[in-house]
Amino acid sequence: MSTEEPKVDNTVDLAKSPYNAKARQVPIEKLSPQNQRLVKYLQTGRSLSSLIALTTMGIGSVSKRVSELNRKGYDIVSTWKTDATGREYVSYSLANPEPKNPRKTTKSLKG
Repeated sequence: MSTEEPKVDNTVDLAKSPYNAKARQVPIEKLSPQNQRLVKYLQTGRSLSSLIALTTMGIGSVSKRVSELNRKGYDIVSTWKTDATGREYVSYSLANPEPKNPRKTTKSLKG
């Protein structure tokens, strides 16, 4: 009798993993109206605080919306910052925002 335990393959194919954000990102059209506004704002490359979200977008609980969006595949980063008066707040931004004004670069073929 053999006392060796069978070998188990613990490798994970990240492309098929349910935790791979790019593989499971929900299209923006299928998000709630608040989440759509939040994603569109962040895609401009700007960061967002709770105060801005409440006053300009009518989003009362931005942390809840960010949590929902992270679960739906959007890579939103939370960063603690300090304002001019010394108060701390959380700023939200996309990990890889789309460029604001993508420029076409052309190389000259003339030497």
